Amino acid sequence: MILNNIKPKIVIHGGYGSFEGMNDTRKAVHESLTKIVNKAYAVLLQKNAKTAVVEAVKLMEDDPLYNAGTGSRIQADGKIRMSASFMHGNALRFSGIINIQNIQNPIEVAQNLQNEHYPIIACNHSNYGQDIWNLPHYNPETEHRRKEYESRRKGKTGTVGAVAIDINGNIVAGTSTGGIGNETPGRVGDSPTVAGNYASKNAGVSVTGIGEEIVNLSVASRIVSLVDEEINLNDAVQSVMARAKENKYNFGIISLDRFGNCIVEKTTEEIYYASSDGQAQTFYH
Repeated sequence: MILNNIKPKIVIHGGYGSFEGMNDTRKAVHESLTKIVNKAYAVLLQKNAKTAVVEAVKLMEDDPLYNAGTGSRIQADGKIRMSASFMHGNALRFSGIINIQNIQNPIEVAQNLQNEHYPIIACNHSNYGQDIWNLPHYNPETEHRRKEYESRRKGKTGTVGAVAIDINGNIVAGTSTGGIGNETPGRVGDSPTVAGNYASKNAGVSVTGIGEEIVNLSVASRIVSLVDEEINLNDAVQSVMARAKENKYNFGIISLDRFGNCIVEKTTEEIYYASSDGQAQTFYH
């Protein structure tokens, strides 16, 4: 049953750009996103937006096609550090984990932090997940990423994310990243900040692209704030994208509003995404 004319919907993204040397994986990404959005939509119907977003992001973190969780890029010192954030829009509660190591699903930690007094944590030692959360030790490195690191090839982008609205009108957004590769240890991008992931009772946004540029425009929170001021979602998105293009910034966004409107937009590269409100649709925009 659909209450109050709210139709549950979820939109996910698997990153922005050309998969940087992995163009032959386009078909695999298409199939992966379709399966993931179908599974997440089933969870959305059975449970809620919070659980569906975590499920969608976890599934992408577990697929080495994406630069998050398993398959994360390696930093300049040879270590993998991952970041993620979660926001429950109706509760107006943001939480995030920055540069966590040796775990499988950073989005789970970000969601768990919703219940903590200090909801944003920057990790200062490699066993944080094990010591604080009793999570099993997990090595997210793949052979592909090791070869990439040894060749000193840097990426530009790498993020996965999801935004959902459930039958009760709850809007939730989650974003996770494995970084850009060969970056200085300690670097923080947009994913664990309100620039890359934000929601309110009116809209939710997840961003993917060049983190520093996303932070400069405070993209996700800016779009949501405009919607909160009763600007429609499309106009809010286009306003921010216009500023991005003026500054030659590179990123893409997925977004949903309380009416179930879904806007996906990007500057120059492709954004890989899928959405479902009962029938999955997968696109390269």
